[in-house]
Amino acid sequence: MARPRLPISTYGRINVRELTPGVWRARTLYRFPDGKRRQVERIRPGRSGAKASTALLEALVELATPTVGELTASTRLSVVAERFLAEKRDSGLAAGSLATYEQVLRAIIIPRLGDLRVDEATPGRLQQFFTAISKEHGHGQAK
Repeated sequence: MARPRLPISTYGRINVRELTPGVWRARTLYRFPDGKRRQVERIRPGRSGAKASTALLEALVELATPTVGELTASTRLSVVAERFLAEKRDSGLAAGSLATYEQVLRAIIIPRLGDLRVDEATPGRLQQFFTAISKEHGHGQAK
């Protein structure tokens, strides 16, 4: 049986090795947001590998920390909806289209899905939502 994949923004076992007397290397595999695993390492001098291991852990924390404004798996869909509206406003969308988007988001989408996190918005859960909207408001509203 195959080994399970690392979740996004996590790392595997940290390996520490002395390269030359007093110089230590700590390295691990990290799964980046693009889904690819890459090796991350830090080399530090010291009597033990603790400094290299600590430097590697600090680097991994920086890698896992989202940049300002970045959406993560724990971002609520209500926040995603607000960002969507902000981008549409900034793009110069026609006032009528913008009003329609805002009305649908505020009346239907946010009340029903707004408290879900991005990682909780599974295809099955979203399909149930679209099916319910289609039955209640018609196919055009579901689109």
